[in-house]
Amino acid sequence: MISIRIPAKILLFGEWAVLRGKACVGLPLNANFTLHATSAAQSELRTENADLHASENLLETDPWVREAWRAIASVLPIGQNFLMRTQREWQLREGLGSSSALFLALLELHESIRGTRLEWSQTLELFRKIPENLGSGMDLAIQRARTPIVYRNFRPERLSLRWPRELILMHGHRKANSALAIRRTEFTDAHCAILGASVEAFLNSDFSAEAWIRAMREHAEVQTEMKIIPPEAFELFGDRSLELEAMKSVGAGGMDGFLVWARDPDAFRARGEDLAKFGWYLSPYGALET
Repeated sequence: MISIRIPAKILLFGEWAVLRGKACVGLPLNANFTLHATSAAQSELRTENADLHASENLLETDPWVREAWRAIASVLPIGQNFLMRTQREWQLREGLGSSSALFLALLELHESIRGTRLEWSQTLELFRKIPENLGSGMDLAIQRARTPIVYRNFRPERLSLRWPRELILMHGHRKANSALAIRRTEFTDAHCAILGASVEAFLNSDFSAEAWIRAMREHAEVQTEMKIIPPEAFELFGDRSLELEAMKSVGAGGMDGFLVWARDPDAFRARGEDLAKFGWYLSPYGALET
């Protein structure tokens, strides 16, 4: 048996601007996507997660999975069939990199058999060959590095970054479709410039609480103009009793991922029932220790 483990990911700052080569900051989380592969007469890929069809061979029923498998095999042929089973510790709707994790697991399976590792430029080119992969490759880069990174001009660089205790990740119950959001959302050159400058200022800071809060507020202002922050977030932030300093959406926006900076994180976490009234629940995941 060959086992491949890929971490979940989160984009902290620079979403959307990263699509135009601006800097983006992201890090892996302590939740895993695992692929187990054993030799078989024919290749099959099945999931053990209830939010997908466990009884189906995704290589036959899912066009995206089939194209990913073919694309990888065309670059790294292995001449061997596998029964592959996957298990994802996070929910699909939480937007923590399910598609990129699956692609990377399949790629690293082929690499382990071939005894090779593609350069980042080759990996990104291969990923972009698959239909609907319209993003920057940032998700894939975080999961490939398995460490915090800054992604600038579509290339990853390792970054030393600590997850502050005041920073809290939440999820809702609706996932934004990234490809659809990219096509529909109005993202201007002005938005790109503001976000790009905000990320660079953050990277040049001492990563103090003030630097985090300032970057979160600057991003939230642009996200508000882009109309990608859900109404439930404004209602949440309007509740003064929660004592929130800053908030921002992550990824494509919507209810899949949201960050808040709480003055008293312990008190905020204790109010899970109140958060549920606004449609949110606290994420059980934190930064992957590297």
